[in-house]
Amino acid sequence: MVMRKTMKLCRVFVLAIGLCLSGNAQANDNEQTQSAAITQQGNTLSGSVQDQFGPAIGVTVSVKGTSNGAITDIEGKFVLNGISKGDVIRITYIGYATQEITYNGQARLTVTLVEDSQALDEVVVTALGIKRDAKALGYAVSTVNAQELTKVGTPNFGSALYGKAAGVRIQAAPGGSTSAVSMTVRGLSSITGNNQPLLVIDGAPVRNGNANNGEDENKTSRGWDGDHIQGNGLIDINTEDIESISILKGAAATSLYGSEAANGVILVTSKRGVKGSGTKVDFNATLSANMVAYMPQIQTLYGPGDATTGMGTYELESGGFVERVWQGKTYKSIYNSEPRNFGPKYDGSDVLYWDGKVRKYESLTDSPWKDLFRTGFNQTYGVSITNGGEKSNTRFSYTFVDDAPNQINSDYSKHNFNLSGGVNILSNLTLDYSANYIRQSIYNRPLHVNWMVNSFSGIAGSFDDILLLKDKTVTSLGYRNVAYSPTENNSLTPNESLAFSIPYGSAMSNYLWPILAN
Repeated sequence: MVMRKTMKLCRVFVLAIGLCLSGNAQANDNEQTQSAAITQQGNTLSGSVQDQFGPAIGVTVSVKGTSNGAITDIEGKFVLNGISKGDVIRITYIGYATQEITYNGQARLTVTLVEDSQALDEVVVTALGIKRDAKALGYAVSTVNAQELTKVGTPNFGSALYGKAAGVRIQAAPGGSTSAVSMTVRGLSSITGNNQPLLVIDGAPVRNGNANNGEDENKTSRGWDGDHIQGNGLIDINTEDIESISILKGAAATSLYGSEAANGVILVTSKRGVKGSGTKVDFNATLSANMVAYMPQIQTLYGPGDATTGMGTYELESGGFVERVWQGKTYKSIYNSEPRNFGPKYDGSDVLYWDGKVRKYESLTDSPWKDLFRTGFNQTYGVSITNGGEKSNTRFSYTFVDDAPNQINSDYSKHNFNLSGGVNILSNLTLDYSANYIRQSIYNRPLHVNWMVNSFSGIAGSFDDILLLKDKTVTSLGYRNVAYSPTENNSLTPNESLAFSIPYGSAMSNYLWPILAN
């Protein structure tokens, strides 16, 4: 009996010891769990993010490699919880360089964003003037940056966009810096109306009329009469002042501007100073030559004249020549009809020319255009001064353009002044300003050349002496030279008059006179 009691006491004692050990183990586990929870809860970091214009809204602040993050509010502030020493704080924002800062236990963090030129290639300016990631937009946008516009040194803004924007068709009249630029986005929207997109510079719409198409206000063909190439708003923009261009396409992109944007919108963002960049001076110069690329070749087998219908006996027997009386003598001469290339075959015989002198009936040239045009020359010089401080930025630029077009006796010069910048008035209030002043001088705007090549008559043939035409077009008294008629007494300088009139469709009457008379 004694031994059994002893065994029971031992079992009770062992059980008691086991319960005590179990209780201690459970207590230790609870302490470890509470310690781990405190460690996981971590620290709290608050701070603010700003850019060159002030507080930055919508900046992402996160712990690298985790889903823990926050977004800055309207004042650029953020609060980030659950971080530990050694964590890497990642700051990202569209158009700015990503920054990574190691957390060392600091309670507050202040970050200044720095623009990233590479990241800006993927950012576009929307109709509201807000920068957005191109991938996040629900409509088509084409973007062209400043480097793409200026590296080719084109004479105007429109031609600088050639081949740089998908779905955009650009046509420039042959007038160099003075000629209008026609631009259509995704094809024509009207047969007779305006097809030009709306032009918006720094949020302000700019006049951009329809490019000149050789018609008057009544939509009737006006031929040569007053057919000078006009300009529009696109050629007034200085490419050196452009930071980027966004071309908005489709109804969703242009809805803000209403019916004015039915043909698309071209948003131009001007260059500005960068915060903290200090003062910087830039100078650029561009020199270029402008040559006639191609003009049709003239046949050299037949001279000027008309078909045989309606000709007299002499004309029919001579094969298309005519008889003329000049200063009391009768001469074999050429037919002064408007068609320039349907006359008799060149045979080297003597004929009376329209200047009153006899010359051989032989082809003079197969390319009369080389004496009607010249090699154009364009020179552009620009200087800009940029200053970026902590609370303000300013940029001033001046550009001078001097252009000698391909058309003779013509000249063009332009002075372009641009001022832009911004001032941080309050922490959440920024004032932006922009001003542009243009002074230009145009002497003899270039003429359209559609009648040179788009008609049977043309304005020049292989028997036209262009150099003589230029010399005889204007009299010494400044009047248009004509064929003198004693009965009509139609010239103040009869000794300078022509032996017979030149057809209406000739270079003298329709091309040289309008540009040499001034």
